[in-house]
Amino acid sequence: MTLMVSAQKRELRKIEKAVQYGQMTEALEIFNSIEESEVEDKYSGQYKFYKAAVVSGVVGDKKPTYEDIQMAENLIAESKAAGYEDKQLMAMVENAINSQKIQIVNSKLQSGKTEEAIVIVEDIYEADNSNKDMLFTSAQLSYQVSDFDAARKKFQELFDAGYTGETVTFYAKNKSTGQEEVFPSKKLAEVAISTAKSHTDLREDKAPSKLGTIVNNLVWLYKNDDQMQKAKFVFEKAQQRFPEDASLKIVTPDIYNTLGMTEEYKKAIANRGNDITDPQVYNNLASAAFKSKDYDNAIQYYTSSLELKEDSYAAHVNLSNAYLEKGNLEETTAKEQQVLYKEALSHLERAHELKPDDKNILPTMVSLYGVFEMTEKAEAIKAKM
Repeated sequence: MTLMVSAQKRELRKIEKAVQYGQMTEALEIFNSIEESEVEDKYSGQYKFYKAAVVSGVVGDKKPTYEDIQMAENLIAESKAAGYEDKQLMAMVENAINSQKIQIVNSKLQSGKTEEAIVIVEDIYEADNSNKDMLFTSAQLSYQVSDFDAARKKFQELFDAGYTGETVTFYAKNKSTGQEEVFPSKKLAEVAISTAKSHTDLREDKAPSKLGTIVNNLVWLYKNDDQMQKAKFVFEKAQQRFPEDASLKIVTPDIYNTLGMTEEYKKAIANRGNDITDPQVYNNLASAAFKSKDYDNAIQYYTSSLELKEDSYAAHVNLSNAYLEKGNLEETTAKEQQVLYKEALSHLERAHELKPDDKNILPTMVSLYGVFEMTEKAEAIKAKM
């Protein structure tokens, strides 16, 4: 028995070292060599922790389902209850599991399973209600699927909490996968790079305010629910609490328009954007408008973004998509569609000039050239595909 316990201790220690050094294949092989039924109680916490890492796909190349992730989180809870206390490894694996959750959400969204994605995002927020970014995502998705009651409650919670979304996000590249991963703090990212040596290339990304999107949507939602006084109250309170917020200034004309305040709307339109120098502010608003299928505002915001930074590949592509989506609406006439498609094509052409090696937009360009019977240009693009 003593020899078996000693062997278990050695094997678990080997797994720990393999994980620390990013040798996930080796860690998985060692883990699979251990018989779970024979693990001594004194090592059960450590074993459950590594089982969580395997089940969740943190160790190995498994693509976990959300059910796998939930199982892994239960195992981590059991591991902690059993006394496992390696804070460094625990933080590393928990962070990787959170990244897996986001990947699953994105996969659901890409496959059109928005309602399933909402359930997962809501679960993430319920597990950590300090994560207001998740609540914002949940509110946006609820709005997108026209669950306006849920969207209103979520946006109101964000507003009451004073959330603006202005944050600094820390990224580091996982050596074994080559993928960037998000870290909850700069310190944890530095630990993964300097101590665990599992990551490289620390990067910071500053996110501008989302307050304009929150207030704009909340005002519309209250108006849509025939609560006009509440809509006005939210707007007035936002102006009092955040008089210098750039994103709120940008949407102010739209809010005046929603509230039927014509004279205020005219004045705000004349002054909009005078103080805005960061194109990302417009990009955020455009993205929110696009997700809500408000293509007119998405076009307006992306256009404003390009006025500040004309050589933005992403803004040109996104603006093109907004023109295409508007062109594909049932209420769009054939004549209007032609105009919108031409606008979309012009921005794709500019994007292609900026990144000639990026082939993602080429099929759309070929299709649009076909619409306008521009055969030579279509053949030239096909040759690059």
